[in-house]
Amino acid sequence: GRADWLVPGLLRDKVIALIKGLPKSLRRNFVPAPDFADRCLAAISPSATPLVQALGAELKRLTGVHVPEDAWSPETLPDFYRLRLRVVDEQGKTLASGRDLHALQQAYGGQGSQVAPSLPTSGLEREGCKDWDFGDLPESVETHSGAIKLRAYPALVDCGDSVAVRLLDSAANARHAHHAGLLRLIQLKLASDMRYLRKNLPGLAQMRLQYAKAPEDKETGSGNKRDLEDELVSLIVDLTFLQDQPEIRTRAAFEQRIAECKGQLMSRANDACKRVGEILGQYQQVRKRLAGITQLNWLASLNDMREQLDSLVFKGFLQQVPYAHLKDYPRYLKALALRIDKLQHAAARDQQQLRELQGLYDDWKRRHTEAQRKGQFDPRLEEIRWMIEELRVSLFAQQLKTAYPVSVKRIRRRWQELGL
Repeated sequence: GRADWLVPGLLRDKVIALIKGLPKSLRRNFVPAPDFADRCLAAISPSATPLVQALGAELKRLTGVHVPEDAWSPETLPDFYRLRLRVVDEQGKTLASGRDLHALQQAYGGQGSQVAPSLPTSGLEREGCKDWDFGDLPESVETHSGAIKLRAYPALVDCGDSVAVRLLDSAANARHAHHAGLLRLIQLKLASDMRYLRKNLPGLAQMRLQYAKAPEDKETGSGNKRDLEDELVSLIVDLTFLQDQPEIRTRAAFEQRIAECKGQLMSRANDACKRVGEILGQYQQVRKRLAGITQLNWLASLNDMREQLDSLVFKGFLQQVPYAHLKDYPRYLKALALRIDKLQHAAARDQQQLRELQGLYDDWKRRHTEAQRKGQFDPRLEEIRWMIEELRVSLFAQQLKTAYPVSVKRIRRRWQELGL
């Protein structure tokens, strides 16, 4: 995002070029372009927010006109409006350069997102840890590798039968890894409690059968498969020790959290298994019903429902879906079952409502796919994704209450507010 802002001496010209490159239906609202560029630049300043996001938000504030992010055409600008980026090795030697960040990330990202250079005098990095027998972990540290100064982010990393303390390349990667590492370290610390928990997961055998035909996660593929038991244990530990609590970065905080929350473990296990059992029971029923429908004239509706079901329940969903949304799953799955019931006597109405939804859903899917291709996580798209789930309840199962008022118009308005 910061690279989009170029250098100060060229920023004004770049903003003018971006405004002039908008489609005519939008461009006519910002004439003369240099004046609007100056007004925008007086109110915004370089940050991690991509330039077109900040620019679009300011133009809307000035004129009330929303500029969708995909209306901008930065790729058509002359090369000198894009920073030249260099990939360097530990000695500062250039390995590659170019103006396409995504292409460089694809070519070198696998190397760049590995462990950052070690700190030989810090003693931070450790391997084979089964308890917090190391020092406190700062959120970031500065280190040098040859001629290159780097900022690295200490995190616990899950190694299966142990955890490691490593330095990672970004704050986002470190937060994700550290959460998983904490889950593993708690399980290792409470090994006997975990054995008892695994032996006393209510309804596990039945849930395994119901989960057996769930699809693989398209984003992570079929590698590194985990049994449902592992997913449940991780979920329960997360709910007991980490959910809605401050991040743990010291031994004192780690020991205190375990002491304070350990007694809640089995009650959390019972609650979690009850909820997951309900979800998987409903999932199995809906999947069987969809598999048994063969009417060709219902094909569009059926394909949409199957796609929705696969996006809700897939291998690993218990770790990927925030628990706040998992709590809504019984209502979403009940809405799907009611929609199937209505097909029997109102298939035309279903397809009319599907057309109402389809344009919005296609727009979201296109943007989500593009973000995935670039390896980006966009919280704005996540917000819209769950709003669309609520919209499905509103359209196809009106008798069920939505979590908040929702409609295509409301979601489109929110889409614009988020700058998408």
